[in-house]
Amino acid sequence: MPKHYAIGKNVQTGTVEFDNQKICTIVFPISFSYHPAVTITLENTTTTHVPVRTKVSKTGFKILFQTPYTGTVGWTAMEAGNG
Repeated sequence: MPKHYAIGKNVQTGTVEFDNQKICTIVFPISFSYHPAVTITLENTTTTHVPVRTKVSKTGFKILFQTPYTGTVGWTAMEAGNG
């Protein structure tokens, strides 16, 4: 479940489960005022799959893999300023 930390900036975190999928759309529980800086992390570090975040907007973003992936991806989105 995504979390929202209101400590001066809008910071949200969460995880998403892939089940033999190539793409997943994340919708932020609370929209950002500006496009956030997003980082993604694979929970299973033994895989050779490389995730790509794409199409970051104020309301969400997409995670894409080149081939179908099964596992957990963690993400953090933080208000980046005025961009």
